[in-house]
Amino acid sequence: MGRPKLPIKSTQVQLGAGQAERIDALVGQKRRSKFIRDAIDEKLAREAPDAGNGDSSSGS
Repeated sequence: MGRPKLPIKSTQVQLGAGQAERIDALVGQKRRSKFIRDAIDEKLAREAPDAGNGDSSSGS
């Protein structure tokens, strides 16, 4: 049966030299996407708090 699919839009992101490695060292490669989604959510909350939550479905 498996787990339910999350409403997530796939997109390609280009990271600077060493960024993926730093993220992986912190949270592990399998949690990289969630880390990036959470970082985006935090930045959006600070920069555009009235723009809505966008429902990133980060699973937190």
